[in-house]
Order: sequence, then structure tokens, then C-alpha cells
Amino acid sequence: MCAAAFTENVLGSFPLYVTERLVFWVRKPEEARVFDTIRENATSFAQSIRERVMEARLEDVEDELDYSTRGGEDLLEIRARRRKKEWIEPKIVRVEDVYYRLEGSWVGGGARPFCYRLKRLPAGVPGRTIIVYKVEKV
Repeated sequence: MCAAAFTENVLGSFPLYVTERLVFWVRKPEEARVFDTIRENATSFAQSIRERVMEARLEDVEDELDYSTRGGEDLLEIRARRRKKEWIEPKIVRVEDVYYRLEGSWVGGGARPFCYRLKRLPAGVPGRTIIVYKVEKV
């Protein structure tokens, strides 16, 4: 109908396509995972919108760094106002002159809702994909 309205051309293949998809879903429901894909995409889109709205409402604050030791391992937890898009596990992050491996990330609450947990590495790690994190001194 849209094609007919905008291009003044009647395209009769859309009803045939819909009919074919319905027959396919009825005959092979295990292969017709379209609804799962649509649900996953809608959830991802809604989460992105929710994060954008949350970021827009927060005031501009510096990241908070929390150094700790658990079970003999040195950990660094960074809480940030914005999501760090390139920070995906198990990326290596250099903070000052110390190397850490990103162990996990989650979204919490408060002024700095994006949290990242990093584990200190015993030695420097050479590589092209190391993220250099600059600590801002107050």
C-alpha cells in the first residue's frame, strides 16, 4: 500500500512474501526465530535509549577510582558517568604505569552509574589494542 501511495505503482509481491513467511513459520517453527531476534533487537534499542536518557540527566563529574585488594589480587574499580564504548572484556587498560585486565562491567545507580572492575597484571603487556586511561588529578 505504501509503494502504491508514494510511487503510484502497485507491487503485489508483499502479500505473497507474508504468506510465504507464515507458511514457513507453521511448517518449521524451530527455524523461524524471527520473533526472538525482534525481541532481542527491541530490548537492545530500549536499553540504549534508557542509557542515553540517564546520561543526559547526570551532571558532569570525573570518574571515581577505587583501589582494593581481595584474595591477594590488586583490583581497581572505576565508576564513570558515561559508558566507555571500547571497554569490552578482556581488554587491557593502562592506568598511569600499571597494566590491568578488564574483568567485568555493569550499570549501577548514582552520579556514576557505569562501573568497571579491573585486575592488576603482574607485568606490562605489549600490544596495539591497549587502552590508555588518563587519571585526572584534582
